[in-house]
Amino acid sequence: MFGLKILLVLLFLFKANCENNLHRYPYLVAIYNYINKNDIEICASTLINSKWIITSNTCYEKLRNGSSDNLKLEVTRVHDLSQIKLSPHRKLKMAIPHSDYKNLNYSIANDIALGMTNTQFLINPRILPVILTGNELNVENSSCSFIYWNVSLPYQIDSKEMPLVSVDIEILSLKYCKKQFNYKLVYSYGQICVRSVNSVIPENHPGGPLMCNNVQVAFFSSQHKSNGEMLMTFTKIHPYQKFITEVIPSLTFFKIKGGDHIWKGVFLFSKANSCSSLYKMILACMVGIQIIYNMY
Repeated sequence: MFGLKILLVLLFLFKANCENNLHRYPYLVAIYNYINKNDIEICASTLINSKWIITSNTCYEKLRNGSSDNLKLEVTRVHDLSQIKLSPHRKLKMAIPHSDYKNLNYSIANDIALGMTNTQFLINPRILPVILTGNELNVENSSCSFIYWNVSLPYQIDSKEMPLVSVDIEILSLKYCKKQFNYKLVYSYGQICVRSVNSVIPENHPGGPLMCNNVQVAFFSSQHKSNGEMLMTFTKIHPYQKFITEVIPSLTFFKIKGGDHIWKGVFLFSKANSCSSLYKMILACMVGIQIIYNMY
């Protein structure tokens, strides 16, 4: 099995390259606004087709309030924030928040906004729309992660690399999260409560998507600290399918048949999937080959 050992070495080299190249998270874009020459406010968003993006309306409102004109807000696909000045950018032509959006103390409702750029993104391996599904997915036992830039805002642009990162997420019961805040924390329709696993997340970060088995399930809305624990609230996308398709009739939501045990593998080889999942699948196959070889 000398050949298998060589393949294993090549596989680990593939993973190392995969983890550091710009093809990871090709759906992540940044809406940003310059505060001064070197400081910017950022809102993480995801590309859902060549001109439309989806984001948290709470984050968008902060950007809009810091700008006198929507046309000053810019959109770019960038993996490393330190390169944002060098990345091709587009103007945010318009943004459409949910009409029932509310932001009160300890409660955010209908926290979703759609944005359209003035020109299209050229779809290629580095820029791809995220996968949205029309199914209500059971994510409690799924592999979920929060994709974001690990910075505190406003972000000061410098030469230090600041790439997108992925942190593992544990989905918690709403009952547990409410209890942590003596039931002051109010959850609205379509929201879920999570905490990061073995990662410290800045209090004032740009937000980002909750990805479960390579499907965008939700978007970051808010976070609160209680008893030394940081809990985050995400707004699910599935409940707002009607709102999204009314604004973008041509947008396709993928329908998954066969139950939750099927959907977890459906998008493993999607173009928008991070290659780390491909690495895991190939490694599992190689382990299986080794086991069969040993049996005979």
